[in-house]
Amino acid sequence: MQRFLFLLLIALVLLIPAGCSDDEPGLEPLEGDIRDISDSFLEELVRERYDHAYSFFNEEVRKILSEEELQNLWEQMRDHVGLYEETVHQRHQIMDGNDIITLTAIFELKQMEVLIMFDDDNRISGFWLNPDR
Repeated sequence: MQRFLFLLLIALVLLIPAGCSDDEPGLEPLEGDIRDISDSFLEELVRERYDHAYSFFNEEVRKILSEEELQNLWEQMRDHVGLYEETVHQRHQIMDGNDIITLTAIFELKQMEVLIMFDDDNRISGFWLNPDR
């Protein structure tokens, strides 16, 4: 469990700078409300469609996190908390000018918070998994 929490901390440290980037060349903005995009992103992870989930990321995240690393992170988390069951709450907040959606998700063994930060193009610029307190 300590290794799992350490990996989550590493993911947090690596992804914080990604939320501070400028417009990303090469990727089209994502259409739709970020609440819906958050739900879709989580659904793709749950369905193990990592390539689809990865497509939500902006260029900065893609520079520091590969699709394989996303898959490994999700699978390690799932090994510790079990399979996803449902999302029971969604919250939108703006922190330091960044839009963040927090999903409270129920897994077989534990409740988790999934925090998703968005850039101006509605692309994911940060992604964290936290045990719900």
